[in-house]
Amino acid sequence: MLVAMANTPLLQQVVHMSRVTRTGRLVLTRTPGYGVNVHRSNRAKNGLFHGKDIQSGNSISHSVKHSKRKWKPNVQNKRVWSEALEGWVRFKMTTRAMRAIDDVGGIDKYLLQLDERLVADSNYLTKMRTLIANSLYHKGSLDDQWVRKLKYHKMEGGPPKLDITFDRSRDKWLVNGSPYLDN
Repeated sequence: MLVAMANTPLLQQVVHMSRVTRTGRLVLTRTPGYGVNVHRSNRAKNGLFHGKDIQSGNSISHSVKHSKRKWKPNVQNKRVWSEALEGWVRFKMTTRAMRAIDDVGGIDKYLLQLDERLVADSNYLTKMRTLIANSLYHKGSLDDQWVRKLKYHKMEGGPPKLDITFDRSRDKWLVNGSPYLDN
């Protein structure tokens, strides 16, 4: 009986409308999951928002009058320690992204495992990911999967070694003596 019900369109739609949370629980979502939603606000493109964004809806009063309102994500300006760069890195990030960074095991692993479509919009994230990957490659701790993905195996001797330092007087990361990242 249950096997026959599993093949019904209604049950298949429920399976498509569910997702697994960070803790491994299966939760129903409001929309059927037809892929990754890549639309993000400009605010979300400039930081680590981990899927959170500005939401809109109605505020409903006691007299059931609807008025438009917005919910903004809990965004913090945060410094996180990068093992690859051996220094602090500043990001605007949501508290959800902070928990995800802790779950993955650090900002280096988190940035490398982000989907390419989410990183491509932000120059800061792209540059920071490149610096981390370059630093890990020259330390010998970059996974082979990432060496192939970044096409470092096709370069003779790998990518050029970068001299990455942090200038406290200008509050900027310097690559080979010139400012590289603007926050």
